[in-house]
Amino acid sequence: MPDGREREITGQQQEEENPIDLPEEARSQVERALQPGEALKVAAEADMALPGVFAPSWLVLTDRRLAVFSPNSGSPHTLAEVPLQPGLALNKREFVSNSLLEAETEEAVVPLIRYTHARDDAIDRAVGTIRELLPAEEASEADAEADGEADE
Repeated sequence: MPDGREREITGQQQEEENPIDLPEEARSQVERALQPGEALKVAAEADMALPGVFAPSWLVLTDRRLAVFSPNSGSPHTLAEVPLQPGLALNKREFVSNSLLEAETEEAVVPLIRYTHARDDAIDRAVGTIRELLPAEEASEADAEADGEADE
């Protein structure tokens, strides 16, 4: 029979495996902002807004886009949005008291969310899962290699 410590570890593992790390009210707001048929894949809550003020914001990955929402009287406001595409990369910039997550595409670098170090673990877990789910750039890399071999 498992003791209390084993139940605690199992509970922690289940919590870590859930890629949607939002309070129920926040999840409900985020789901209202999704388009019909759009599936929520990963979500995490940050504790700052981009200008550096303390306010919640939500990093969200769906089957269509990477987005950041903020609370706005029951229906969240979209702060940033990047369509899923091959070559999309996430970069973390660390500062003294906070971090900034950016999305990099071929065309631009888009600031997504800012968060204090208290939210590092939750955001890092979400970013790791998002990176695993992003479209691979294998097709374009394979094409580039084929073009390089053809030139020889």
